[in-house]
Formats: sequence, C-alpha cells, structure tokens
Amino acid sequence: MTSALNRVFEEGLTVTLKTKDHDTNNKLHWFLITLSPVVENLEVKNTILIARDITEMKEVEETLKESKEKQHAIMMSAMDGFWLLDLDGKILEINEAYCRMSGYTESELLSLGIADMEDSKNAEEIAELFKKIKKKGELRFESRHQRKDGSLLHVEINIQYSSIEGGYLLAFIHDRTKYKEIEKHLLSSEERYKYLFHSSLSVMLLRDPNTGEIKDANRAACEYYGWSHTELCTKNISDINTHPKPAITAAIEKTNTEKLTHFFFKPQLANGAIRDVEIYSAIIEFADTSLLYSIVHGITDRKQAKERIVENESLLRESQKAAHIGSYSCNLIKKSWKATPELLNIFGVDETYPNTLDNWIESVHPDFRKKLIDDLFYKNIEKKRFTIINIK
Repeated sequence: MTSALNRVFEEGLTVTLKTKDHDTNNKLHWFLITLSPVVENLEVKNTILIARDITEMKEVEETLKESKEKQHAIMMSAMDGFWLLDLDGKILEINEAYCRMSGYTESELLSLGIADMEDSKNAEEIAELFKKIKKKGELRFESRHQRKDGSLLHVEINIQYSSIEGGYLLAFIHDRTKYKEIEKHLLSSEERYKYLFHSSLSVMLLRDPNTGEIKDANRAACEYYGWSHTELCTKNISDINTHPKPAITAAIEKTNTEKLTHFFFKPQLANGAIRDVEIYSAIIEFADTSLLYSIVHGITDRKQAKERIVENESLLRESQKAAHIGSYSCNLIKKSWKATPELLNIFGVDETYPNTLDNWIESVHPDFRKKLIDDLFYKNIEKKRFTIINIK
C-alpha cells in the first residue's frame, strides 16, 4: 500500500492493486483498491481511495483454477491418448499415453500437426472434419495414424469442440490396433474365425445388422448370458435387453451408418439378473452377407465398486462428524494443506480459511509449533510416524 501511495503522490498516477485483510471475526477478505490523485495547482494534495470486496470472486477463481488443474492432470495421466489442438490442427498439448502409442517424443509431436499423423485422411478431408466437429460440438470416428517406425496405429477418436479462448479441440484417442488385428484374422479364414470367435474369453455376438437377430454366440457369451448356444441363437437382441425397443432400434440404425459404435446397455440374463455392459460393435463383411460383430464387456462390478467408493466416502464424512474427528493432508511441495469439513469445524474456521502451511502452523499453540515443524514436516517423512500436538 505504501508503495502504491508513493506512486500516486510522486508520479500523479492512478494505481489499482489487490490486497487482503482479516475482519473482526478473523475471516480473510480480498479487496480491489483504486487510488486516484487529487491535483491542486499542478501538485497532488490528496488521494481518493475506492475499495471493493472481491472475496467471493477470488474464491470462485481459486475453485476454477483447482478444478482446471485436476482435469488437466487426469487427461495427461489417462490410459488413452489425449490431444489439445488448435483449429488449424496443430498439436498444443499431448499426454504420455499417446507418446507411447505413436513412438514419438512429446517435443517431436508438438512440432507436428494432425495431418502429419493421419494415414487415412488428407488435408482437405481433415479441414471438412473440423468443420463438422465445430458444427456438431462432438464427433466419434475411426482412423489410422502412422507411428514413428512407419507402422499403422488404428485408433478410435472422440473429438470435442470448445469455443473458449478463441476455440480449440479436445481429442481422446483409444488404441484399437489389437481389435483391428482380431478383425483381420477373423476375415482371413473361416476356420481361423471360428477358432478365435468361439475360444475367446471375451463375450462375442454376431447379429443381423437390420433385425437384431442373434446369428452366432461364442462360449463366453453362452456362459455370461446363461443360455445354451441353440437357445441364444434363437433370440433377438431386444429379447435380452431391458432398454425400450425404440432405443434398441436407434442403436441398430446407428450401427448401420457408422463403422464403429459404442453402447452401454442393461441385458437380462437367463436367471433374471440384470447386468451393466459396455458394447463395441462393427459391421463385418463376409462373402455372402454382412453381420454385426459385437464385443461385450461386463461392467457391473466396476459400477458397483464406484458406487461403494462414493458410499464409503459419504460414510467417512458422517463418521467423522459423529465422532468429532477430522483429518487433513499436507502438500509439502505446494506448501498447502487440505482438511475435511469436520476438521475445519473443530478449528472453528470455514472453507475460506487460507490453506497454506503458514496458516496451518499458526493454528497450532506457540509452544508446539517447533515440534510440529520438526516432527511432522521432517522426521515423519523418513520415519512415517505421527505426533500428538495441541491445537489452539
């Protein structure tokens, strides 16, 4: 503040700055302050100070920043490939997963454009594709990329358009090379097809792409659904699916117009149980007919596990509240700490309380601060032990 006032009086400038202070309840507030000079006889005599409380705006900014950092971390560490592209097709960001897929380093990929990677589309086709994505907002399609060693990488790409900051594209890339190799083998030989299809541990179905009638099912499918091969091959896909028939019809029509489709359905097994499945389907051309080839992945356990995690987190929060016990984590690199709601309640502060390590140390009784620093932040890193301390 002193420096800002000096600039106003000495240079006659209007100065704007952000500052923070605590109110009588020790709650932190952020202010946007504007200092304007009052000039008399060519000399600055006074200054006009206008202060605006921007605490709420600052909290929103911090929340958005944290959310953006989390999303970015998830994308960059995902198992599937990720691209951030500008509207000219230049790669702005890329994750480690795609570097592994393609064999290129990050620096090499950042010097390339999408046209350099595409094997199945030329520059004009890519430009038209971008127009379509911008118009629809999102598009899923299959493509081929060329690895650094010259081999082909078969991929399924889901691209989303965002108009923020002038517009950019988010591309999520799933390696389908293994599935393409399976399809190639299936088509190369009837005997090879039968062997791969029926001996696979993955649930597989062959269906009529127009009517939904099941034409063939492998052993894994029979075991999963609970019907014999003969019984399963007399059914229509709508017979074992709990979704409304219009939704099933729409899925069949989508499969006929797109090379690859991806669905989530809830089939009913022979024993009456309803399961959650993820289905990848594609049209396969045989000598005299076309059939819809589907690989079915059961995801019931995965969904239930996610639900249990959410439930356990909720129970933990309720348990801590009932027992009046809180917990926290410290990030020694960022010098920050994060507490559960109950711990904030124990401290008598809310979410706006600064989460820096300095503030955390300030909340400890002065007689125990040195012990906290020595034990918690140094010795515990090596010995992984905990010390009971008194909190003000």
